[in-house]
Parts: sequence; C-alpha cells; structure tokens
Amino acid sequence: PKGREPQVRALKSEQLRSPDQLRTDRNARAELEAPDGTITRLGANTLFAFDRATRTMKLERGSLLFHSPTGRGGGTLASPSASAAVLGTTIIAAATPDGGFKLLVLEGRAQVDFARGARLTLDAGQMTFVLPGAGGTGTPGPVLHFDLAQQVKGSRLIQGFARPLSSREKIDQAVEGQRRAVGQGQFTTTGFLLFTATSDPQVTGIEA
Repeated sequence: PKGREPQVRALKSEQLRSPDQLRTDRNARAELEAPDGTITRLGANTLFAFDRATRTMKLERGSLLFHSPTGRGGGTLASPSASAAVLGTTIIAAATPDGGFKLLVLEGRAQVDFARGARLTLDAGQMTFVLPGAGGTGTPGPVLHFDLAQQVKGSRLIQGFARPLSSREKIDQAVEGQRRAVGQGQFTTTGFLLFTATSDPQVTGIEA
C-alpha cells in the first residue's frame, strides 16, 4: 500500500534490523539467532518485530518460541494491547484474540514483570495470560499448569526445524519431572491443563 515500506522475501542468513518486521505465511516458520546465542522461532501466520535498543519483541499476531541462554537476559514481549518484561530460559508466547498473549514455560524459570509493579514467577510446565491493560501495559492473569509432554509433542516450534533446539535436553528433563509428579498423584490430568488436588474450582472454568 501507498506510504508503506515494500515487502521483501526473507532469505537464509539475512539480518533483521529494527524497525524491520518479519511475517510468516500459513506454511512457513522462521528462526532468528542473536550474537549472544538467543534463539527466536516464529510459527506460521506470525507478524513479529524486534527493537534491539529496548529488547522489545513485538508480537502482532501468531506465536513464537524464545530461548535465552542462562545469564544472557530476557526482553519485553508486547502485543497490540499488552506488554510485560520476561526473563526466562525457554518459553512460548502466543497472541490471543483479545490483544494480549499467553506465556508457557518449557524449561527453567521465567519472571514476568508488569508496568504497575506486579510480578509472576513461572516454573517449567506453568503458563499464564498477559491480559490487555490501560495504555497497553498488560495485567497478570492466572497461573496454570499445562501438559508439557503434549505441548512438546504437538509444537512445530520445537519439532518443525532441522536444527535441534539447544535447550531440548533440558525441556525433556522438565517433561520427565512433570510425568513423575503426575504419577505420584500431585496432579490430575484434564486434557491440556493439569490441576492439583487443591485447585480452586473457578480455575477449571478457564479451560472451558
């Protein structure tokens, strides 16, 4: 369209420079590697941009996997209506129809900081929703447990690339740890989500 930068097909080994945007179609995925070893994988039908100065990942739509080596720092995830600072190891983020996004931790621990001072800490196998807030700041949603094995098996962000993810061994260890917890009766499986014996009944409604 008139007034917009022309679209250019991305090529292997090409550099993404702010304020460039990367868009994948319904049959495509992409992998970005930063000099510090950080890996960002984009799923199909994703629109993504990265501001290097502020380490802000703008997820307009679609999904991404973000892996930051231990000690290398994180960044800010932003959707059209929500944002939060995320410090973690291997996570998946997916835009939601309300303008926010959901965040799943595959291994390690993630810290999610919100503009108004709220903070959530998520371990492997936990997820939350970053809900739209005033001025696009984002507000914290509930923390839930999800089935890691099911997520890993069905995720093309993990399985759909020729090069194995460097944190795959740690993800597999997290999967085994959750399986042991289920086998010991610490969790009850209910499809994609897991619930403890003391889960608030209101939480169950979120799955529906």
